[in-house]
Amino acid sequence: MTQIKEMMIPRGTAARPGYAMTPKFITIHNTANENKGAGALSHGTYMTTGGGKNVTTSYHYVVDDSLIVRLLPDNEAAWHAGDGSGTKSGNRTSLAIEICENPESDLTKATDNAAELTARLMKDWGIGLSNVKQHNYWSGKDCPRKIRAGKPYSWEVFAAKVQAFRDALDKPEASIDTTGTLWTVQTAAFSKKANANAYHQVLTGKGIPCFVKYEDGWYRVQCGAFSKKENAENYASTLAVRGVEAFVKAK
Repeated sequence: MTQIKEMMIPRGTAARPGYAMTPKFITIHNTANENKGAGALSHGTYMTTGGGKNVTTSYHYVVDDSLIVRLLPDNEAAWHAGDGSGTKSGNRTSLAIEICENPESDLTKATDNAAELTARLMKDWGIGLSNVKQHNYWSGKDCPRKIRAGKPYSWEVFAAKVQAFRDALDKPEASIDTTGTLWTVQTAAFSKKANANAYHQVLTGKGIPCFVKYEDGWYRVQCGAFSKKENAENYASTLAVRGVEAFVKAK
């Protein structure tokens, strides 16, 4: 997964309410900040040493195409859902992930990173996909505005990617690999998104979970990710038996 940098909002500030929380939901946002330089690190700086800490708006994570910044512990509430401070509110029951929109950040990669982070948090807290919500669910706000407009893809595609990442975390792993490398199982790479999407439909029609991920200038159709190379190779062999050529790539 993309590097996570901790930049905690100071205790006792307006942006850190301090309510204890056991997360039951995950809420997805777009930052609505298209200014140049408004990436994850910039947002983290604003929320911790700038004026952001003095405002009653906050979130747990902010994500761009190369970095995830963590601003609050998962077991503390944030002011992000716009639905008050009730014990059943989105503010008091959900983890908030903001996806950056700055022009120099690749929106597809940033959104993919958010999907992967969402899956990790689902596993950590026992949260199902049905409890991954748009900000709109809590307050009616048009957010995450990019995803709601189909940019870089629809909410349905985002949810499918989240579930694929989540499923990959539960793949059985029988061997030990201490290298820290993530081994991905990929079936094809395309220069055109339309071709990748078409192949994605072919595989899903065969009952093979997969998703399209933009990386290094290519639209890659990926079927899983493993911390151990042996398990990735075994899964690639399983796909081969089903008539799908796959290869293992170190991430």
